[in-house]
Amino acid sequence: MHRNRTRHRQKIIAAYEAAKQTGLNTKQFVDLYNQKKILPEVKAAIGDWGYLKDWRRFYDTWLQPYAQAGLAPQYKKRGGTGAKLNQDVRNLLEYLYLNTNQPGIADVVRHIQQVYGHEDVTEITARRYLMSIPNPKRGE
Repeated sequence: MHRNRTRHRQKIIAAYEAAKQTGLNTKQFVDLYNQKKILPEVKAAIGDWGYLKDWRRFYDTWLQPYAQAGLAPQYKKRGGTGAKLNQDVRNLLEYLYLNTNQPGIADVVRHIQQVYGHEDVTEITARRYLMSIPNPKRGE
């Protein structure tokens, strides 16, 4: 139950990040969400757990804790491009994920963290990078 709630909250946070890019401010986003004009299926699925009471506290109670837990996108406040992978990590990801029997991305990330010591690599960032590689190169 908590996992599903967390996944739904991640969807809300991702929708908020996308809405910011279109010029919506936090208050407008929260109002539209609470009126079920944005992600009505998510709001219905998590019920009271998904109600955003005070738009001023949205950052403190949702975005900040989820970012600290690694569940929210790690964007810079202004003009950021998100988390970046250095070339060594990219090479390892491509080698382990693309040049073998394609183990799960979580397994590859865990291997890179434990064996190669790149503990700052997250599964979300690795997945985003690997899915940005063209399909023919990925073998799909």
